[in-house]
Amino acid sequence: MNIEEDSLETKVCTSYDEQVRTVLLLSKAGYSQTNPDQTFIAEIANLNLQNVESYFISPIEFNFINIQELGQLISTVNKWHGIILTSIRCVDALIQSFNLLSEREIILAKWQQSTIFTVGDATKQYLLDKLHLDSIGHQSSNSETLAKFILDLNREQPIKLPLLYPCSNIRSESISKSLQGIILLHEVVCYETIPNQHLEQEMKMFRQHIDRKLQSLDEIHLKNCKLLLIVVFFSPSGVMNLFPHICRDLLSLNNTLVVKFVAFGNVTAAKMTDLGIEVWFVSSEPKIKTLAREIEIRLIERLNE
Repeated sequence: MNIEEDSLETKVCTSYDEQVRTVLLLSKAGYSQTNPDQTFIAEIANLNLQNVESYFISPIEFNFINIQELGQLISTVNKWHGIILTSIRCVDALIQSFNLLSEREIILAKWQQSTIFTVGDATKQYLLDKLHLDSIGHQSSNSETLAKFILDLNREQPIKLPLLYPCSNIRSESISKSLQGIILLHEVVCYETIPNQHLEQEMKMFRQHIDRKLQSLDEIHLKNCKLLLIVVFFSPSGVMNLFPHICRDLLSLNNTLVVKFVAFGNVTAAKMTDLGIEVWFVSSEPKIKTLAREIEIRLIERLNE
């Protein structure tokens, strides 16, 4: 992933007691195909605040597995009530599986008549864009709320056939535990989440980026200037892989750097809390636009303190 170092001009904000520069680090996981960095840059550009800069690091990578097995399973459409897709990565695995099928278009047409469940608007839209398959349950912000949606649906009209569940090797147990004994579920681990092999180098580059920002502060105001760093975690695995690097490379700069941590969802926030990370706030919904707006609100509140 290319790191955006100078996406937006960073300006000194003078309305706060101490002059504050704001740097935004988005620690993102699994969003490369939807290019949220450019989306976020556009959203930041639309905000009133002009002192926010976006910088992106991906703490994890993905290795797709069992794609042929998944392809064989989706080819037997009549055996399933539907599919559960909890992330964009699951959709990527599904795309690869469909591409293995000799009768791809015929089978895709059959799946258009089946029920597909997705978590979040981004997954729903990605599935629609890539495979022209619509889905329900996308209002759910995580696996737990999607499981509740499926159970409510089952009470209205019993789901008799199994649900196919392509998932990660570090998936949440929310769906399997919630549906156990009520709705049949067939899990297929279709991708592995692994640490970004270049994370060490990318963090080194980011520390150099921070150092340059600090050095650029006017010598006259240096004693009163601090850099505000907002770290946004998108997944529990991102927290696990990146936080140790932040502790080592950034938190030692406590005299010149103020660090605030943001979670993109409640599951990620829970992992942060488990590690003793103080969560500044949790995005109220899993949308880049919402995240950008809520960062703006809290920065304005900070400036008015």
